[in-house]
Amino acid sequence: MSMQTAAKPMAASPAYPPVHFMIDGELVGATNEQAAVVNPSTEETIGSYPLATAADLDAALASAERGFKTWRETPAANRAAVLMRAAQLI
Repeated sequence: MSMQTAAKPMAASPAYPPVHFMIDGELVGATNEQAAVVNPSTEETIGSYPLATAADLDAALASAERGFKTWRETPAANRAAVLMRAAQLI
């Protein structure tokens, strides 16, 4: 006895949202060089994302360093509360 199942029609690719970097509280990267996001099953280009420049990386690293200085001076109980809240949101 042979079982055959009908192939399900493929749904259209969902719209791929614009992607930006968040550096120092600001969205950046919209005008940088873009790389394609390709659906591997259809090879259709469904969106793009910005490629970081050296300046983007320098700005992100400087921002992270400033953030770390603030974070390390934050009392442990406050840091724990932030991390617990982040865990709840996940």
